[in-house]
Amino acid sequence: MVFLFLATFYVTSPSFAESQSLVINDSARGPLAKSKALDQLKKTRETQSEQIAKLDQEIKTKISETQNIHMALESASQERAFDNKLQAYVENLNSFAAKRSELLLRQKLVDQIIFQIDTKWNGQGLRGFLEHIFLDMALSEMTDEAPDVVHATFYSYMSVALREMPEPTEDLISFMIGYMNYSSISKPRSPLSYMSLRNYSNGTTSVTARAAKADSINQLIEKRLKIVEELKTSPAKDSANETNKEQEESFDETKMIRTKTSDKMKPSAAIINFAPSKLSGISEPIKE
Repeated sequence: MVFLFLATFYVTSPSFAESQSLVINDSARGPLAKSKALDQLKKTRETQSEQIAKLDQEIKTKISETQNIHMALESASQERAFDNKLQAYVENLNSFAAKRSELLLRQKLVDQIIFQIDTKWNGQGLRGFLEHIFLDMALSEMTDEAPDVVHATFYSYMSVALREMPEPTEDLISFMIGYMNYSSISKPRSPLSYMSLRNYSNGTTSVTARAAKADSINQLIEKRLKIVEELKTSPAKDSANETNKEQEESFDETKMIRTKTSDKMKPSAAIINFAPSKLSGISEPIKE
């Protein structure tokens, strides 16, 4: 009975319920917010480990397939087929190597952010905290004996994205992971291109809006107005079936309106304000 009471108290306690619904936005504070942020990052790391393990299995399978490549060189066509198989095999290895390298970079980054939040985040706004962490990382890359411009570019992009893009109520950990997965670390993509994918956000997920042609919208509006007029003038008993049919057709047309966003709708230039960083000092590189 005592155990049951304790278990019930734990499940229904305010802190447990709050932790399930807590969104780690810029106003999140306290031990509960830190715990939730670390949990999100650790789950991301677990997913990354699973992805690496799966990729390693695919690599093992691909390498074992070389046992089925035989040198039957009795004709020119067989020689070409043999050579093509070897070239395809090498291309697959290069692709696997690039994917594995990127996954390891992402896993290393998540480890670094876990360390930074666990040891240095003490209640200040998370957005500014993460922004300056990534600026420190960019500076560290560029002042190293062997500067890495690519990684410094990604860290700078991430810093700008965190400062400029998230909504006030948006989960910053989810945003950071989302941008990392979209951009990649080895081949960084601009925050502006990521913004085009984020027309609407509910705080944890984002969706893309799709533009519809004006003609299609006008036709749909006219059809809806026609239905309304018929409902006003026609006897309900005689027109019920017909009206229901037209409403179904109208609904189907609504679902079918899909168009690609035209180039004219895209911004003509990227205007991103690289505000000077107000850092109290540059963090030392994390020792692994």
